[in-house]
Amino acid sequence: MALGQSQMNRAKKSHSVYGHYTFIDTWMPSKKGLSYTYIEDSSVSWDLSWDHGSLGLGWFLSDISKIEEDRITLLRTSYSERNSFYFTYGFNYYNLNANIGSNLISKIVGNQNIASLDVIQIKSLGASFGIGNRWQFEDWVVGVNWISLHIPVIALKSNNKFLDYATDQDDRDSIEDAINIIKRIPTFTVLKIQVGYSF
Repeated sequence: MALGQSQMNRAKKSHSVYGHYTFIDTWMPSKKGLSYTYIEDSSVSWDLSWDHGSLGLGWFLSDISKIEEDRITLLRTSYSERNSFYFTYGFNYYNLNANIGSNLISKIVGNQNIASLDVIQIKSLGASFGIGNRWQFEDWVVGVNWISLHIPVIALKSNNKFLDYATDQDDRDSIEDAINIIKRIPTFTVLKIQVGYSF
């Protein structure tokens, strides 16, 4: 691609849609997602992105545990006069659910009558910042978001039904500590690969 070609190609387009995969992310190790970009001009675009990660042990061990994490971001992407390198910043909505099934519940809280239990449910709003490169071809676009920082600002919801049943104080303290960490500590996204189409 010729020097400055991404910038010139970007100026000809108004919209892009992407599929993406993130190799390293907190708290899930990897995420998949979709993005839509409105291209204001060659120097500025607006990105709406959804990332999803889950961790479980399959249907045959579904009673053991499942964790799901979602992040929705609305970002302003600034290229200035650069060809492909950008800075991005904006807002994020974050949702985490951790669930355990009846087999593990019976061992922890001694209750056989509970089918499943959301150990942790957290929803929050925060700020996001990142850097990356996005190479615009005639119709196709390839991007790499090198690193992003997500800072929790407002806690919308924080449920912990586990504490209603747990009798062991060490178990209760461990879950409360985990919730406080997730609610307060900034998280990172590293090496998000995007492939999409522009029109």
